Amino acid sequence: MYKAQLRDMQQVLEVGQLEASVSRAAAAPASPALLAQLNGLSRDLLESQAHVEAQRAREASRGAEVEAARRAVAAAEERAGEGDRERARLERHAAQLQETIAGLQLRLGAGEFNRAATKVVHLKQNPAAASRACVLGRAARARSSRE
Repeated sequence: MYKAQLRDMQQVLEVGQLEASVSRAAAAPASPALLAQLNGLSRDLLESQAHVEAQRAREASRGAEVEAARRAVAAAEERAGEGDRERARLERHAAQLQETIAGLQLRLGAGEFNRAATKVVHLKQNPAAASRACVLGRAARARSSRE
């Protein structure tokens, strides 16, 4: 980039020198050789100006490309930030759900259930009730035998 600027400055200096030569030539009497030199210098001047303008246009388009790239990078960084915020929100929600699950498992492990929604089937010959009756019957017989 600095080389391009240096080249542009050198061309401007050359243009200034050419303009000075043209003004000197205009003051002197016109000779065919001088006129030919003047015409050549004018062509060179026009070519140099066209080259400088083309260089400026290229630099302007590069500047626009750089600005577009900066905007694209900023947009990508914004999307990445939004993704990070969404991920953090989902992680917090997952932690809350894990706490809820742990609490429900604790309550279930302690034997809690919903009596309105839970139906209990009572067996006609319930083994637990039969065992309890047998134990109670033995205890009652043991008491009566002691008395």
